[in-house]
Amino acid sequence: MFSTIDLNSKQSKADPVSKVEKPTKRRSKTGCLTCRKRKKKCDETRPVCVFCLKRGLSCEWEIKHYGLVEIKVKTDSTIEEPQEVMNPTDLIQLIHGQAERLNEVESSATDPAESSNLVHVDDIIEINNDKDTNNQFPHNSCKSPTLSEYLESHLAPNKISSLDNQFVLTRSHTQSPFPDFLNDSALHEMFSQYTPILMQPSSSFNIYLDDSGLIYLDYFESNVANVLSVSPRSSNYFLKTFFSLAVTNESILNALAAWGALFHSDSNHEIVNQYLQRSKDCANKSLANKYDYFVTLAYYLINIGIQVCSGDTKNWHTIFNKCCDLLGAYGGVRKFIRDFNYSNDCKFLLSNFQFHDVMSSETLTNGTRCLLSNYNDIFQTKKFIGDEEYGIDPYQGCVQPIVLLLGEIMNGYAKVKMDAIELNKELNSGESKNIVQIHSRRLAHFETIDQTHDELRNKVKYCKPIQSQLDQLPTDEEKEKHLKLFELYRITCKMYLALYFKQLQPISSEVQNFLLGSLKIIEELIETKLKGSINMPLMICGISCCNEYDRRILDRKFQKIYSSYKVGNVKRIWHIVKESWRRNATGGVCIDWIDICNDFGWKLSLC
Repeated sequence: MFSTIDLNSKQSKADPVSKVEKPTKRRSKTGCLTCRKRKKKCDETRPVCVFCLKRGLSCEWEIKHYGLVEIKVKTDSTIEEPQEVMNPTDLIQLIHGQAERLNEVESSATDPAESSNLVHVDDIIEINNDKDTNNQFPHNSCKSPTLSEYLESHLAPNKISSLDNQFVLTRSHTQSPFPDFLNDSALHEMFSQYTPILMQPSSSFNIYLDDSGLIYLDYFESNVANVLSVSPRSSNYFLKTFFSLAVTNESILNALAAWGALFHSDSNHEIVNQYLQRSKDCANKSLANKYDYFVTLAYYLINIGIQVCSGDTKNWHTIFNKCCDLLGAYGGVRKFIRDFNYSNDCKFLLSNFQFHDVMSSETLTNGTRCLLSNYNDIFQTKKFIGDEEYGIDPYQGCVQPIVLLLGEIMNGYAKVKMDAIELNKELNSGESKNIVQIHSRRLAHFETIDQTHDELRNKVKYCKPIQSQLDQLPTDEEKEKHLKLFELYRITCKMYLALYFKQLQPISSEVQNFLLGSLKIIEELIETKLKGSINMPLMICGISCCNEYDRRILDRKFQKIYSSYKVGNVKRIWHIVKESWRRNATGGVCIDWIDICNDFGWKLSLC
């Protein structure tokens, strides 16, 4: 373009031209919430995008909703296979030579990609048939509005009818050692206040799941995830983390469908195992980067949840050991959470792992698999305690500080018990010994017990919940319930110290005082959603009941809980408690419930 210059006026007169608009800067509509808020372009790398990773920001994702109109299916011969992004394989070969405990070497930790190898897929771990978790939740309760409408409109009536006929689980197929517990009771009241997060069926859900799988997935989302979580909906990471992964990950998607099928009235163990197998079949065979480790850990934790809910007493611990091996191969839990910038999703995965570590029967024998100091380095820092964005933990609520202290008590007891076994073996060997030396060893042993007991008792006394978490509870009533749960765990810790360090009889006045205080709190929590977090207190209270009156009371509490919360490990805990009563009729003996587990051949989770 040219302009005519008037030398007298020294002003240029431009020819009329069309105005060129400056391109507007568009922000990402599908990126993380942080980038969208800052109006930055997001590369949409999950679970932490590059923008947030470089700046150390908290990278949060909302659950995306895709309408059916967005489904695009290629019809030619060049259809791409869904990318494999999971690894549910046996990682023992990968980490051969790792230490038994997760002792991280922070400075020498290698890049996860360097330790990636192709590993063989092991046989699927199936759930057992001796469960009655089906019918735990009401079949028609509070479905996700648009997803339920989709299921009703897109599944032909004849298909629905055939599904009902195919998946009917009659009472004759249900095997349970507690027939009096089999009175199915609806949880309509529990679910009536729940609004599902999943508002529309995702295109990936529709592509990778069959009709029945969509039903089970919806059932997990609308019912199961809400019952298993003790947190408000805003911090229910069963949905926020697991469901977000399921949108793009076929393996996670099928695993969640299996979890929903476990509790669905029109399902059985064969159907659950079918979706578990599908989940495994579409899994990745290698660990190429840290995100593969993240998704693999999530996959393992989902499978642990399925096994524990089914009442399994072996397979869940095998999978838990794979979690340990996975984190050990990565470089440890501290490296793992640092590499993901303390993201909320990563906090949830490690809190989930920590809870299963402490609540394992094996911990009373061998101690926690991960050192408590490493857990404290993660969960007792300002990045965790002072983070109001994380919210209430789905498994632990606000009691994580006292649960970590319970883990310390269990570690101390495991060491004391092992030392006592070695000392008694030497005393009973019949060999001649140096009297002065053996006397000195015995004295040191009991002094150590007293010192450890006093230190732990003092920690229990001054342990407090995380105030920032309590402040996020919507009502004073909810806050009071969580404080009562915290106090219940405080009493549980005191009972462990009295029974296993002081070796007091359950019938002793101190233990009975703790028992009565615990039973009172349990009665107050038994009708709330916090009942899912009282398994450990139920166990320790059960073995402390010494008369028929208290045992009848606890019997009714177990039945009341199980009638509305049919999670399989509750039934196993009841097994242990009743066996302890048989072995200790009057409460005059200190019963170690781990000995009963060992006699049964069980590895029990009290999550």
